[in-house]
Amino acid sequence: MDTVKEKELEFTGDMMERDDIMDNAVYQMCLAFLGIESDDTEDKFPWDISILNEIREFTVHLLREQGYQVCDPYIERDDIDHYCSPHVCGFKKCELHP
Repeated sequence: MDTVKEKELEFTGDMMERDDIMDNAVYQMCLAFLGIESDDTEDKFPWDISILNEIREFTVHLLREQGYQVCDPYIERDDIDHYCSPHVCGFKKCELHP
């Protein structure tokens, strides 16, 4: 008997846009802290998503710990994939995914 695997969920366009906004904001913050001008970025601080993700995760955690609502979209990969839910970010409703 063949089992049909459910189709993996993917980020919606709105989720991708929000994700890009957050990654770029973290990168710009790093440039500001490092005192790097926009024309020097590639040589002095190349884009490294592993560094940006650590800073982003810490920032999201800290803001939520302090009681702020933060939309940080993700897809939970379990037995059944599911989108992040408003009870995590604190918003009443999510406009980024179904």
